[in-house]
Amino acid sequence: MTSPNPIFVVRKRPRQARSVVMVSNILEAAARILEVEGMVGFNTNAIAERAGVSVGSVYQYFPSKGAVLVELIRQMRAALVESLQRQERLTRGLDLATALDGFIRAAVSNQLARPHLTRILEYVEAVSAVDGETEATKQIIVATVAQALADREVAHPATSARDIVALTLGMVDSPGLFGDPDRSTLEGRIRRAVYGYLALPYP
Repeated sequence: MTSPNPIFVVRKRPRQARSVVMVSNILEAAARILEVEGMVGFNTNAIAERAGVSVGSVYQYFPSKGAVLVELIRQMRAALVESLQRQERLTRGLDLATALDGFIRAAVSNQLARPHLTRILEYVEAVSAVDGETEATKQIIVATVAQALADREVAHPATSARDIVALTLGMVDSPGLFGDPDRSTLEGRIRRAVYGYLALPYP
């Protein structure tokens, strides 16, 4: 495996509380620029200005705007993984429908929290040099769902998990593509599709 391009790697992680707050502000400023202006207005000068810090402070942690993007992608995926793993723990020992509903709610919540930002980051992720991390994250997500399916004696849990994850993530993308739908409607459509795939009765 080739080493990641240094231009996309965070220079250092903040350790002191003040530095943690500053980096958090930098990332939030970057996220807001992407939401409002997209990639057109996205650069280190704009990030520094919105965050209220010097450009040098941005470069102290991020060697390029690409590194900022990669960190935002990493945070987005980590939040999704954490939500799915939390649902797996909370629904452990419960029926299959309850487990599936928890996963679907987690995926929709992750997407609808900031749908325009998520859509941009997903596009950048698809065309950038973070494919190794992306693949690793996908494997964690699939493994989490597969474990829940295996625990409930679903046939071919690994294959079923891959299909369910692909189906769910594809459908949950619709807010970015077609506008921000009603959350319950989106959850219902995904639930219907997942239940149909597993031949479960839809309530």
